[in-house]
Amino acid sequence: MKNKIFGIYAKVFSYTVLILVAVIVVAAAFFSNQIGEIMQVMERQPLTNIFMPLFSGIENKSDDEIRLFAEEFHQRNASVEFSIIAENGEIIFQTDNAVFLGAAPLGFASVGDESQNVFFGARPIDSNFQSIEPLSNGMTIYMAGVSSDGVAQSDFLQRMVIVLLVLFVIGALSAGVFAYRIAKPIKNIAHDTKRMASLELVSPPILRKDEIGQLAEDVYKMYEALKNEIERVREMEENQRYFFSAASHELKTPIASTLILLQGMLDNIGDYSDHPKYLLECIKKMKTQSKLISEILDIVRLTDGTIMPNYEKNEVGAVVKSVIATHQTLIESKEQQVNVDIPDALTCKADLPMLTRALSNIILNAIQNTPEHGEICIWHEKNDEDAPVRIFILNKGANIDTATLSDVFEPFYREDKARSSEVNRSGLGLAIVKKTLDCMGLEFSLENTDDGVCFWLELPSCAG
Repeated sequence: MKNKIFGIYAKVFSYTVLILVAVIVVAAAFFSNQIGEIMQVMERQPLTNIFMPLFSGIENKSDDEIRLFAEEFHQRNASVEFSIIAENGEIIFQTDNAVFLGAAPLGFASVGDESQNVFFGARPIDSNFQSIEPLSNGMTIYMAGVSSDGVAQSDFLQRMVIVLLVLFVIGALSAGVFAYRIAKPIKNIAHDTKRMASLELVSPPILRKDEIGQLAEDVYKMYEALKNEIERVREMEENQRYFFSAASHELKTPIASTLILLQGMLDNIGDYSDHPKYLLECIKKMKTQSKLISEILDIVRLTDGTIMPNYEKNEVGAVVKSVIATHQTLIESKEQQVNVDIPDALTCKADLPMLTRALSNIILNAIQNTPEHGEICIWHEKNDEDAPVRIFILNKGANIDTATLSDVFEPFYREDKARSSEVNRSGLGLAIVKKTLDCMGLEFSLENTDDGVCFWLELPSCAG
């Protein structure tokens, strides 16, 4: 209930109404003098209207004619008192109950104070209204009569109050519409952000071209970024769980096998009594484990950004040939043919150790998955001087199931687990390739072709 009473709508509406009231009060105070003058004019108007025939009747008349006309006027309007004063101060005509005490100032007179030289009627002051009217012939008429009954003034005040009330009502309705238009989108944003905090599905905001629309769009962009980041973190956590689970299995199995060998030698059971033979086997297994641990650490360093590439000019052909030389023994044992079509002068920008490691794992994987007496082709493509260098490595006669093509870069993935164990393949080679090339920001892909499996990567050009 508290939120509804003191919510954004109530606050905007209240502040707008308060501003409206303040404006009305200030306007009324500012025009109060003008309102007072209007009411005074309205109060004078009836008395002035009565004397209008007198004003016009004595214009350009002699004094005697003025006295005669004034007497006739007074007989017709006995309820008023007046005095006609010449320019030199001489009283030309004065009613019986009118008293003139000298030159009166323009405006209202203070009744009963002779020091002010005033003109006033004989009736009580609260029932008299006095006014002075100068004429064009230099004469001045001092008038006194019963004040108006206040009907006109009261009607004027009522109209003023009604106008102010109408203005207030219109302003309050406008304030309500304004508050609703402001509060509704803000409440929608608040509602959406509450759902966003709970990671609930939220629809994109309605397009608006103002600051509120920009705010809603920015909040939704942050929500999308947060959701993507959470999904990425979850994926990373899932990959880490898979990685550590697979790593634990890869480490545990050889260790258990080595323990069995050591225990058999200790107990001199059967053939295990031939200690030198099985100690060499244990050393071989430990070397394999040491290599596996090194590869795991390489993946960790490549993932957390510990290893930073150092780009320099390299001769692509020389790097490829040096890698092939390291695997020459395996190539010869499988009686394979490796054809290289990369000129020595072809250069690129790359981190040499990282590039060598990636090419070594790619070529080794090609050798291991190419049948005996098979052929491996390595070539390049370069459209112009500044274009990237694309290197292709094709192992003919091989094929990877399309459904699992993207899985070969996952740690510990083996397409043929039984055969892979026999040749001591850890399943980390292509995972290290992916991490290394991602670290250097290079594009690459592994694809099935009509001739076999082809891997390609693009290297930044280094012309000259």
